[in-house]
Amino acid sequence: MKLRTIFTNELPFMIELPDGEYEIDTSAGIVKLNLNSDWYYVHTARFVEHSGKDLYAGDKETLQDIIQNNRISNYAFSDCKTFVSCTFEKEYSFSEAELESIIDEQCIEKLKSIMLRNKNNYTDSDDLHTKANSQFEILTQEQLKGIKERILIEGVFANLHNVYAFYDALNSLVRHYSNLRGHFWVHKLDANILEGTLIQDYLDENFYDSTTFAGLVTSIVPSKKKYPEIEPGDLVLLKERLKNNSEMPVEDELILVARSLWYRLEYRSAVIESSAALEITVEKKLAEKMAASGMTQTDIEAELAKTETNFRQRCDVFMKRFTGSSFVTDNSTLWGLIDQHRKNYRHKIAHSSVVPDRNMTEEIINDFQTAISYIRSL
Repeated sequence: MKLRTIFTNELPFMIELPDGEYEIDTSAGIVKLNLNSDWYYVHTARFVEHSGKDLYAGDKETLQDIIQNNRISNYAFSDCKTFVSCTFEKEYSFSEAELESIIDEQCIEKLKSIMLRNKNNYTDSDDLHTKANSQFEILTQEQLKGIKERILIEGVFANLHNVYAFYDALNSLVRHYSNLRGHFWVHKLDANILEGTLIQDYLDENFYDSTTFAGLVTSIVPSKKKYPEIEPGDLVLLKERLKNNSEMPVEDELILVARSLWYRLEYRSAVIESSAALEITVEKKLAEKMAASGMTQTDIEAELAKTETNFRQRCDVFMKRFTGSSFVTDNSTLWGLIDQHRKNYRHKIAHSSVVPDRNMTEEIINDFQTAISYIRSL
């Protein structure tokens, strides 16, 4: 069987290139992007509050067919910006052994997800589980096989849903296009800026399913809250800090900046900011301990200058002298990770074009934050 996934987005700006296919080298291999700047919207909703619910996008011929086939009498055309899409495909056939490897619990979970999607009536999670179990008990062998096949197929589709490979290709196109044509107003894109990405799945050329990759959701359903209400104590603290213009630890701000950059696919900058957060934490801890020992500010600055370009010595000999613990020898496992991140990425980013991937960047940020917590504890 043939599985095909298509990613589609309307860009927030025009890419003034000929429509067609563009092959782009990414960390996931060659990705083929298709550009189309000759699409239109047809609006059929009568009122603003329904805008987007009765909205079609496509070329004029396709839209005219939709209007005629659905006998739409009230409509209006509007221009689109550039549409971009790409396709990932895979040939797949499952064996009897793979089918037999699917256990009952997986089938029950799949039944629960089907019931949720179909909006079946249930009172709570326990009731949903009970109803899914009951439905599982009456499945015929053919129905059970169908559920297992669905689980395997959707597992393959999940692997095809590599939306970040699509974003890598898209941002490579934007970057090279901007550089070549001098169009400085085009910019890097992520799930939030794109307001989600439409993902359509096809099985043997037949439509199978569609979803929207929404990132942190806020750009898709802005009226919905992703996180619980702020705690009363935290709200009081926030208002107090705002009123007094309280200083925040710069290293905490840098870690937040790093995570924001990671989310926006700015992996090089994310590594630089998280590394800087650790360097500042180490310097602050040493200065704090030096001041506690009675050293003057002038003496502290002179002492810190000795290791200004030797971070390892600062974390080893100086940490041992002023805190009683050496990061290098007393927490060697964590130090080993930090040392590798600095050698493999932090330093190379400053002097070359190396770019860590998404997972490695997140791992680096997490490790630097763990190191910051350790240094603060000394």
